[in-house]
Amino acid sequence: MSRFVLLGHPVSHSLSPAIHAAAYRALGLSHHYDAVDCPDGAALAAFTEQLRSGDVAGANVTVPHKGQALS
Repeated sequence: MSRFVLLGHPVSHSLSPAIHAAAYRALGLSHHYDAVDCPDGAALAAFTEQLRSGDVAGANVTVPHKGQALS
């Protein structure tokens, strides 16, 4: 199973986890997609380390962190 995430603030309203879960089921994949609230740049930086370590297979980034994620 691979884990994918949406990073941003706020993200509790996001439909992305439900949309991705439906797609994974339809494709027969056991992946998991979470919305991770990163209220500030420090939280985003800390979570980015999980991406670099391989604990998370991939991420989408939404407001307000798109610019920081590019760096």
